[in-house]
Amino acid sequence: MQNMKKISSEEYSIEENAENGVDAKVSIKLKQYKTFTIGVNQINIEQKNGEIVATVQKQRQTTK
Repeated sequence: MQNMKKISSEEYSIEENAENGVDAKVSIKLKQYKTFTIGVNQINIEQKNGEIVATVQKQRQTTK
């Protein structure tokens, strides 16, 4: 399932009432967690043969 989102319950309330034919009514307030990443790259700028050359060194992602 690609559309699954990370959530947690922030607040909930349970109201019991049998007058309208419903035994319990539950209200839930959810909080969504958004995943983000921060990338750090190193840019090397050098002058070679009269030209400025920029190269990007990307860091590997870690699981820590």
